[in-house]
Amino acid sequence: MVDLAWRQEKYAAVTYLFPLSGQGPEITGQPQDWSGELGEYPDIRVTAAGEDLTYQWYYKDAGGEVWLERSDRDDCYDSYPLTSQRDGRRDYLNLI
Repeated sequence: MVDLAWRQEKYAAVTYLFPLSGQGPEITGQPQDWSGELGEYPDIRVTAAGEDLTYQWYYKDAGGEVWLERSDRDDCYDSYPLTSQRDGRRDYLNLI
């Protein structure tokens, strides 16, 4: 889980789920907690080892039942403006 903070207080907790398969690409660095102001964009980044990596991000807001695809991301980082509506959000990275 990555905590997003605003004015030194935890503002939102975002859970990032990464599959551990033991084969194929390997995640070598996990996202870090971030502090900033409302409206700023946290830099949620992973590092991975492998060749010709493809990244696809999915998210599910708090209380949501369906994973939704982030069609605008095919990179090792995710970012979106910090708002109260994202408290409890979960993000999933499919790394191929």
